[in-house]
Amino acid sequence: MSSSSQGTLAGLRWWPFVVLVGASFLLLLSHDPDKYSTAGLPVAVRVVILVSGLAFAVFLEVMARMLESRQRLATGYDASPEATRAILDSSAGLTRVLNLAVAIFTALLAVPYTWLPGFGPRGALGLGFVFIVGAIAWAVWSLKLVHGGLEQAGQLGGLEGWNGIIYNNPKDPRLWVPKISGYGTTLNFAHRRAWLLLGSILVLSLGTAALGVVSAFCR
Repeated sequence: MSSSSQGTLAGLRWWPFVVLVGASFLLLLSHDPDKYSTAGLPVAVRVVILVSGLAFAVFLEVMARMLESRQRLATGYDASPEATRAILDSSAGLTRVLNLAVAIFTALLAVPYTWLPGFGPRGALGLGFVFIVGAIAWAVWSLKLVHGGLEQAGQLGGLEGWNGIIYNNPKDPRLWVPKISGYGTTLNFAHRRAWLLLGSILVLSLGTAALGVVSAFCR
């Protein structure tokens, strides 16, 4: 990621919107919209999903551009200008990759399944999750790659506690710390309470999502 255009993956900035607009056209091309109300998702619900996906895509792209424009990391990180630029640009690029994956997932939920040969409701949902998981895995790998590159270049000074993915600093008594990008907060995983809190959040989130999916398919 030697240049800003490569690190921020600027070429992806419009693709989430292309995907969502394309899904909207496919929905409009349905001659009998009510015919495609499967898995408890009538046309009105599909439209709400697409509109929500579009709003979320706008939000993530705005975040990516804010990361591009930042010149400093969060308070407490005193990294070199080169390391700062590499981290912020890679974060912007990863935000765009995740934005595209979420847009594809949203489109798969909203598009009538007759436009997806060989896919039913479960197949479309499963494919969407594959894109999301793949984007997250790629993001983790990319961040570790950036961290490894900075380590090899001897530019990790001022980034104590950051291992490329999470913040883990036993010398820092804080449970919540600013994200390295400067937007939002994250947990200090050197503390046991952080893992307990994360586990509670995951159980509640996954449990709620599972109940929603099961209820949708059982209608």
